[in-house]
Amino acid sequence: EQQPMEDAGPDEPQTFKKVLIRRDPALTDAMLAAEHSRIVGKNICDKLDQTFQDTPSAIPDPGYRPNADTLLRSLDQLTKLFLLNGFAFGGSVSITSKSSSSKQPQPLRDDEFTITL
Repeated sequence: EQQPMEDAGPDEPQTFKKVLIRRDPALTDAMLAAEHSRIVGKNICDKLDQTFQDTPSAIPDPGYRPNADTLLRSLDQLTKLFLLNGFAFGGSVSITSKSSSSKQPQPLRDDEFTITL
């Protein structure tokens, strides 16, 4: 990888230094794609939380063992922030199937959600 050495002026060429990036030896080649997705996703969510945490646009904390409607609200807000920040051009969230027909909110069991970006 090449990383910038210093901040060049607007009319000066950028200089770079070569840096060797080493991965965790416990990661196999088969694990790299999933691990990369996990790290990138966590960094995006952390940045959105950090940026919007004290605003009305904050992602609602679903808490421990949320019901389907609570989780849907959190996923919907996350999708809206993805759109707002240019991570996608369109998106929606829906409950594909609910495991319980009870009117009382139940913790998630076999509920399925669909997120389209």
